[in-house]
Amino acid sequence: MSNYYSQYTEFTAVDEVQYLIRITDIHTCVTTDTLKMQVLKKPGYYLPTAFTPNGDGLNDLARPYLIRMNGLKRFAVYNRTGQLIYYTATEGQGWDGKYNGVDQGNGVYVWILEFYDQNNKLVTEKGTLTLIR
Repeated sequence: MSNYYSQYTEFTAVDEVQYLIRITDIHTCVTTDTLKMQVLKKPGYYLPTAFTPNGDGLNDLARPYLIRMNGLKRFAVYNRTGQLIYYTATEGQGWDGKYNGVDQGNGVYVWILEFYDQNNKLVTEKGTLTLIR
């Protein structure tokens, strides 16, 4: 159970949790919805394997999520010719599917992620990301 004023909710032995959200305005109009959230328990990183940067507010950015790690060193994305098309050293930022303001096409892109683990050891991970328009 959680409430509006709590910043965090603790979960035990679950992979996901579903919230029932009920909003009432001063005129007693009621809106109800649900929100299902995945609970990330394992330290490390999470990065999507595909994203759809179409401006609908869903999966518009490809960004790494660091769980109980000590910080991001870099997140870089390369196109199929090996050209660097996105780079950040700021945690929470992500690639919007553009290079120099131009939408990049459907396809598979390569990423490199470097971050510091709980012992301040530099960890390097590599993978692919599919852009779907």
